[in-house]
Amino acid sequence: PNGSDGTPSVQAEIEPGESFDYTFHADDAGTFWYHPHVRSDEQVERGLYGVVRVREDAETPVNADRTFVLDDVKLEASGELSSETSPLDVMLGRQGNVILANGARGGQLTVRKGARERWRFVNSANGRYFNLRLQRHEFQVIGWDGGLLAEPYTTETLLIAPGERYEILVTIDEGEGTKLKLETLHYDRGHNVPDPGPKLVFTALVEGKASRVEALPDTFGEPIDLPVSEDALERSIELAEEERHDGEFPRFFINGQAFPEVPTIEAQPGDTEIWRIDNVSEMDHPFHLHGMFFKVLDVDGVPPEHEGWKDTVNIPKKQTLRFAVRYGEP
Repeated sequence: PNGSDGTPSVQAEIEPGESFDYTFHADDAGTFWYHPHVRSDEQVERGLYGVVRVREDAETPVNADRTFVLDDVKLEASGELSSETSPLDVMLGRQGNVILANGARGGQLTVRKGARERWRFVNSANGRYFNLRLQRHEFQVIGWDGGLLAEPYTTETLLIAPGERYEILVTIDEGEGTKLKLETLHYDRGHNVPDPGPKLVFTALVEGKASRVEALPDTFGEPIDLPVSEDALERSIELAEEERHDGEFPRFFINGQAFPEVPTIEAQPGDTEIWRIDNVSEMDHPFHLHGMFFKVLDVDGVPPEHEGWKDTVNIPKKQTLRFAVRYGEP
Protein backbone atom coordinates (compact mmCIF):
# COMPACT_ATOMS: atom_id res chain seq x y z
CA PRO A 1 0.00 0.00 0.00
CA ASN A 2 1.08 3.58 -0.62
CA GLY A 3 1.17 4.27 3.12
CA SER A 4 3.98 1.73 3.50
CA ASP A 5 5.62 2.21 0.12
CA GLY A 6 8.73 3.90 1.47
CA THR A 7 9.26 6.44 -1.29
CA PRO A 8 9.11 10.17 -0.42
CA SER A 9 6.66 10.90 -3.24
CA VAL A 10 3.87 8.85 -1.60
CA GLN A 11 4.91 8.52 2.05
CA ALA A 12 6.03 11.11 4.57
CA GLU A 13 9.71 10.84 5.43
CA ILE A 14 10.63 9.39 8.81
CA GLU A 15 12.43 12.19 10.62
CA PRO A 16 15.46 11.57 12.88
CA GLY A 17 14.29 10.14 16.21
CA GLU A 18 10.90 9.10 14.84
CA SER A 19 9.63 5.56 14.29
CA PHE A 20 7.20 4.02 11.82
CA ASP A 21 5.55 0.60 11.51
CA TYR A 22 5.32 -0.77 7.97
CA THR A 23 2.34 -3.05 7.29
CA PHE A 24 1.85 -5.11 4.14
CA HIS A 25 0.71 -8.52 2.91
CA ALA A 26 3.53 -10.85 1.82
CA ASP A 27 1.57 -12.46 -1.00
CA ASP A 28 4.45 -13.29 -3.35
CA ALA A 29 7.12 -15.85 -2.52
CA GLY A 30 10.63 -14.69 -3.32
CA THR A 31 13.70 -12.80 -2.16
CA PHE A 32 13.18 -9.09 -1.49
CA TRP A 33 15.10 -6.33 0.25
CA TYR A 34 14.36 -3.08 2.03
CA HIS A 35 16.40 0.11 2.21
CA PRO A 36 16.00 3.89 2.61
CA HIS A 37 14.76 6.02 -0.26
CA VAL A 38 16.10 9.27 1.19
CA ARG A 39 19.82 9.83 0.64
CA SER A 40 20.06 6.22 -0.47
CA ASP A 41 23.61 6.71 -1.69
CA GLU A 42 24.83 7.44 1.85
CA GLN A 43 22.44 5.43 4.01
CA VAL A 44 22.66 2.22 1.99
CA GLU A 45 26.45 2.48 1.82
CA ARG A 46 26.48 2.71 5.61
CA GLY A 47 24.67 -0.63 5.72
CA LEU A 48 21.06 0.38 6.30
CA TYR A 49 19.30 -2.43 4.43
CA GLY A 50 18.02 -5.95 4.97
CA VAL A 51 16.40 -8.96 3.31
CA VAL A 52 12.86 -10.30 3.40
CA ARG A 53 12.54 -13.95 2.37
CA VAL A 54 9.00 -15.08 1.61
CA ARG A 55 8.93 -18.87 1.40
CA GLU A 56 7.04 -21.00 -1.10
CA ASP A 57 4.33 -23.39 0.08
CA ALA A 58 6.50 -26.29 -1.10
CA GLU A 59 10.20 -25.67 -0.55
CA THR A 60 12.78 -26.78 -3.12
CA PRO A 61 14.69 -29.77 -1.66
CA VAL A 62 18.27 -28.65 -0.91
CA ASN A 63 21.01 -29.31 1.65
CA ALA A 64 21.30 -25.61 2.46
CA ASP A 65 19.44 -22.40 1.64
CA ARG A 66 21.71 -19.34 1.91
CA THR A 67 21.20 -15.63 1.27
CA PHE A 68 24.04 -13.37 0.19
CA VAL A 69 23.67 -9.59 0.16
CA LEU A 70 26.34 -8.27 -2.23
CA ASP A 71 27.71 -4.78 -1.79
CA ASP A 72 30.79 -2.63 -2.17
CA VAL A 73 32.01 0.34 -0.16
CA LYS A 74 34.47 3.10 -0.94
CA LEU A 75 36.98 3.32 1.91
CA GLU A 76 39.93 5.56 2.64
CA ALA A 77 43.26 4.13 3.86
CA SER A 78 42.05 4.90 7.39
CA GLY A 79 39.14 2.51 6.98
CA GLU A 80 36.60 5.33 7.03
CA LEU A 81 34.00 5.76 4.30
CA SER A 82 35.28 8.11 1.65
CA SER A 83 33.57 11.50 1.59
CA GLU A 84 34.76 12.31 -1.92
CA THR A 85 32.53 12.09 -4.98
CA SER A 86 34.18 12.03 -8.39
CA PRO A 87 32.57 12.65 -11.80
CA LEU A 88 33.00 8.91 -12.43
CA ASP A 89 31.01 8.21 -9.25
CA VAL A 90 28.20 10.37 -10.57
CA MET A 91 28.41 8.79 -14.01
CA LEU A 92 28.50 5.12 -12.98
CA GLY A 93 27.21 5.18 -9.43
CA ARG A 94 29.55 5.23 -6.47
CA GLN A 95 31.88 2.29 -7.15
CA GLY A 96 33.46 0.86 -4.01
CA ASN A 97 37.00 -0.46 -3.64
CA VAL A 98 35.99 -3.15 -1.11
CA ILE A 99 33.68 -6.05 -2.03
CA LEU A 100 31.34 -7.32 0.69
CA ALA A 101 29.08 -10.36 1.04
CA ASN A 102 26.76 -10.15 4.05
CA GLY A 103 28.95 -7.34 5.36
CA ALA A 104 32.17 -9.40 5.28
CA ARG A 105 35.23 -8.87 3.10
CA GLY A 106 36.74 -12.06 1.69
CA GLY A 107 34.61 -14.29 3.89
CA GLN A 108 34.59 -18.08 3.90
CA LEU A 109 31.74 -20.55 4.23
CA THR A 110 31.75 -24.33 4.57
CA VAL A 111 30.00 -26.59 2.05
CA ARG A 112 29.82 -30.36 1.68
CA LYS A 113 30.81 -32.52 -1.27
CA GLY A 114 27.77 -33.44 -3.34
CA ALA A 115 25.57 -30.85 -1.66
CA ARG A 116 22.80 -29.20 -3.61
CA GLU A 117 22.54 -25.66 -2.28
CA ARG A 118 20.19 -22.80 -2.97
CA TRP A 119 21.92 -19.45 -3.07
CA ARG A 120 19.92 -16.22 -3.08
CA PHE A 121 21.79 -13.12 -4.26
CA VAL A 122 20.76 -9.52 -3.59
CA ASN A 123 22.76 -6.74 -5.25
CA SER A 124 22.54 -3.83 -2.82
CA ALA A 125 25.47 -1.93 -4.34
CA ASN A 126 25.05 1.67 -5.44
CA GLY A 127 26.47 1.19 -8.92
CA ARG A 128 28.42 -2.07 -9.23
CA TYR A 129 27.21 -4.81 -11.52
CA PHE A 130 28.14 -8.19 -10.05
CA ASN A 131 29.14 -10.69 -12.73
CA LEU A 132 29.47 -13.88 -10.69
CA ARG A 133 31.47 -17.02 -11.44
CA LEU A 134 32.11 -20.02 -9.17
CA GLN A 135 35.24 -21.95 -10.11
CA ARG A 136 34.50 -25.09 -12.15
CA HIS A 137 30.78 -24.95 -11.40
CA GLU A 138 27.59 -23.92 -13.16
CA PHE A 139 24.60 -22.07 -11.79
CA GLN A 140 21.07 -23.33 -12.34
CA VAL A 141 18.95 -20.18 -12.20
CA ILE A 142 15.57 -21.02 -10.66
CA GLY A 143 14.25 -17.57 -9.77
CA TRP A 144 14.73 -13.84 -9.75
CA ASP A 145 12.97 -10.64 -8.61
CA GLY A 146 9.39 -11.92 -8.85
CA GLY A 147 9.91 -15.48 -7.62
CA LEU A 148 10.55 -18.87 -9.19
CA LEU A 149 10.85 -19.33 -12.95
CA ALA A 150 8.64 -21.69 -14.92
CA GLU A 151 11.70 -22.81 -16.89
CA PRO A 152 15.04 -22.65 -15.02
CA TYR A 153 18.25 -22.36 -17.03
CA THR A 154 21.96 -23.06 -16.60
CA THR A 155 24.80 -20.55 -16.91
CA GLU A 156 28.49 -20.29 -16.04
CA THR A 157 28.32 -16.58 -15.16
CA LEU A 158 25.52 -14.55 -13.62
CA LEU A 159 25.17 -10.80 -14.20
CA ILE A 160 23.24 -8.99 -11.46
CA ALA A 161 22.48 -5.28 -11.84
CA PRO A 162 22.00 -3.06 -8.77
CA GLY A 163 18.68 -3.87 -7.11
CA GLU A 164 18.21 -7.23 -8.84
CA ARG A 165 17.82 -10.52 -7.00
CA TYR A 166 18.61 -13.98 -8.33
CA GLU A 167 18.09 -17.46 -6.90
CA ILE A 168 20.29 -20.32 -8.10
CA LEU A 169 21.00 -23.96 -7.38
CA VAL A 170 24.59 -25.17 -7.29
CA THR A 171 25.82 -28.73 -6.74
CA ILE A 172 29.26 -28.95 -5.12
CA ASP A 173 31.33 -31.32 -7.26
CA GLU A 174 34.76 -30.83 -5.67
CA GLY A 175 36.48 -33.08 -3.12
CA GLU A 176 37.09 -32.39 0.55
CA GLY A 177 39.66 -29.73 1.34
CA THR A 178 39.04 -27.83 -1.90
CA LYS A 179 38.57 -24.07 -1.71
CA LEU A 180 36.23 -22.64 -4.33
CA LYS A 181 36.32 -18.95 -5.16
CA LEU A 182 33.19 -17.02 -5.98
CA GLU A 183 34.41 -14.04 -7.99
CA THR A 184 32.86 -11.10 -9.76
CA LEU A 185 34.22 -10.49 -13.25
CA HIS A 186 34.51 -7.17 -15.00
CA TYR A 187 31.43 -5.91 -16.82
CA ASP A 188 31.79 -2.83 -18.99
CA ARG A 189 28.48 -1.03 -18.58
CA GLY A 190 29.81 1.90 -20.61
CA HIS A 191 32.46 4.58 -21.01
CA ASN A 192 35.22 1.96 -21.40
CA VAL A 193 35.98 1.54 -17.71
CA PRO A 194 39.29 -0.43 -17.38
CA ASP A 195 39.09 -4.10 -16.43
CA PRO A 196 40.48 -4.50 -12.87
CA GLY A 197 40.42 -8.29 -13.14
CA PRO A 198 38.37 -10.76 -11.08
CA LYS A 199 37.45 -9.67 -7.55
CA LEU A 200 36.89 -12.17 -4.74
CA VAL A 201 33.40 -12.24 -3.23
CA PHE A 202 33.88 -15.18 -0.87
CA THR A 203 35.48 -18.63 -0.62
CA ALA A 204 33.66 -21.93 -0.12
CA LEU A 205 35.64 -24.65 1.70
CA VAL A 206 34.54 -28.23 0.99
CA GLU A 207 34.38 -30.29 4.20
CA GLY A 208 32.63 -33.64 4.60
CA LYS A 209 29.97 -35.22 2.41
CA ALA A 210 26.37 -34.13 2.02
CA SER A 211 23.37 -36.28 2.83
CA ARG A 212 21.04 -37.17 0.00
CA VAL A 213 18.04 -34.96 -0.68
CA GLU A 214 14.85 -35.53 -2.62
CA ALA A 215 14.80 -35.15 -6.40
CA LEU A 216 14.02 -31.73 -7.82
CA PRO A 217 10.41 -31.08 -8.85
CA ASP A 218 9.41 -31.20 -12.50
CA THR A 219 8.26 -27.59 -12.32
CA PHE A 220 9.28 -24.60 -10.21
CA GLY A 221 7.27 -21.44 -10.88
CA GLU A 222 4.15 -20.78 -12.93
CA PRO A 223 4.25 -19.36 -16.48
CA ILE A 224 3.56 -15.64 -16.70
CA ASP A 225 -0.10 -14.88 -17.33
CA LEU A 226 -0.32 -11.29 -18.55
CA PRO A 227 -2.40 -10.88 -21.71
CA VAL A 228 -1.76 -7.63 -23.55
CA SER A 229 -4.43 -6.31 -25.91
CA GLU A 230 -3.54 -4.88 -29.30
CA ASP A 231 -4.86 -1.48 -28.27
CA ALA A 232 -2.91 -1.35 -24.99
CA LEU A 233 -1.32 2.04 -24.32
CA GLU A 234 2.42 2.12 -25.03
CA ARG A 235 4.38 4.72 -23.10
CA SER A 236 7.79 5.94 -24.27
CA ILE A 237 10.49 6.74 -21.73
CA GLU A 238 13.88 8.00 -22.86
CA LEU A 239 16.98 7.68 -20.68
CA ALA A 240 19.70 10.14 -21.69
CA GLU A 241 22.88 11.64 -20.29
CA GLU A 242 24.84 14.84 -20.77
CA GLU A 243 28.56 14.42 -20.27
CA ARG A 244 30.13 17.69 -19.15
CA HIS A 245 33.60 18.86 -20.11
CA ASP A 246 33.67 22.03 -18.02
CA GLY A 247 34.47 20.41 -14.69
CA GLU A 248 30.81 20.05 -13.76
CA PHE A 249 29.19 16.72 -12.89
CA PRO A 250 27.32 14.93 -15.69
CA ARG A 251 23.54 15.09 -15.76
CA PHE A 252 20.94 12.44 -16.51
CA PHE A 253 17.49 12.88 -18.00
CA ILE A 254 14.18 11.02 -18.21
CA ASN A 255 12.18 12.30 -21.16
CA GLY A 256 14.34 15.41 -21.20
CA GLN A 257 13.86 16.25 -17.51
CA ALA A 258 16.57 16.03 -14.85
CA PHE A 259 15.98 15.10 -11.21
CA PRO A 260 14.14 16.39 -9.23
CA GLU A 261 11.97 17.61 -12.13
CA VAL A 262 10.97 14.06 -13.04
CA PRO A 263 7.92 13.34 -15.21
CA THR A 264 4.76 12.04 -13.52
CA ILE A 265 2.81 9.13 -14.97
CA GLU A 266 -0.88 8.69 -14.22
CA ALA A 267 -2.69 5.37 -14.61
CA GLN A 268 -5.66 3.43 -13.25
CA PRO A 269 -5.51 0.26 -11.11
CA GLY A 270 -6.12 -2.81 -13.26
CA ASP A 271 -4.86 -1.21 -16.48
CA THR A 272 -2.27 -3.11 -18.50
CA GLU A 273 0.25 -1.02 -20.42
CA ILE A 274 3.45 -1.41 -22.40
CA TRP A 275 6.45 0.67 -21.42
CA ARG A 276 9.08 1.33 -24.06
CA ILE A 277 12.40 2.31 -22.46
CA ASP A 278 14.85 3.88 -24.91
CA ASN A 279 18.35 4.07 -23.45
CA VAL A 280 20.08 6.56 -25.74
CA SER A 281 22.97 7.06 -23.32
CA GLU A 282 26.48 5.60 -23.50
CA MET A 283 26.01 3.28 -20.53
CA ASP A 284 23.72 0.55 -19.20
CA HIS A 285 21.11 1.57 -16.64
CA PRO A 286 19.26 -0.58 -14.09
CA PHE A 287 15.56 0.28 -14.29
CA HIS A 288 13.28 -0.39 -11.30
CA LEU A 289 9.48 -0.20 -11.07
CA HIS A 290 8.46 0.19 -7.44
CA GLY A 291 5.71 -2.01 -6.00
CA MET A 292 4.84 -3.92 -9.19
CA PHE A 293 6.18 -6.74 -11.33
CA PHE A 294 6.44 -6.60 -15.10
CA LYS A 295 7.02 -8.94 -18.04
CA VAL A 296 9.88 -8.14 -20.43
CA LEU A 297 8.58 -8.35 -24.01
CA ASP A 298 11.70 -7.70 -26.05
CA VAL A 299 15.06 -5.95 -26.30
CA ASP A 300 15.57 -4.23 -29.65
CA GLY A 301 12.68 -6.33 -30.93
CA VAL A 302 14.14 -9.68 -29.79
CA PRO A 303 12.10 -11.61 -27.16
CA PRO A 304 14.04 -12.59 -24.02
CA GLU A 305 15.59 -16.04 -23.86
CA HIS A 306 14.22 -16.56 -20.34
CA GLU A 307 10.95 -15.40 -18.83
CA GLY A 308 9.84 -14.49 -15.33
CA TRP A 309 8.38 -11.63 -13.33
CA LYS A 310 10.79 -8.71 -12.86
CA ASP A 311 10.79 -5.47 -10.93
CA THR A 312 14.35 -4.46 -11.84
CA VAL A 313 16.00 -4.93 -15.22
CA ASN A 314 19.17 -3.80 -16.95
CA ILE A 315 18.62 -1.54 -19.96
CA PRO A 316 21.68 -1.95 -22.22
CA LYS A 317 23.27 1.17 -23.66
CA LYS A 318 21.91 2.32 -27.03
CA GLN A 319 19.12 -0.26 -26.87
CA THR A 320 15.37 -0.32 -26.36
CA LEU A 321 13.55 -2.60 -23.93
CA ARG A 322 9.79 -3.05 -23.76
CA PHE A 323 7.83 -4.55 -20.90
CA ALA A 324 4.17 -5.07 -20.03
CA VAL A 325 2.81 -4.15 -16.61
CA ARG A 326 -0.57 -4.37 -14.91
CA TYR A 327 -1.11 -1.70 -12.28
CA GLY A 328 -2.08 -2.95 -8.84
CA GLU A 329 -4.04 -1.29 -6.07
CA PRO A 330 -2.57 1.93 -4.62
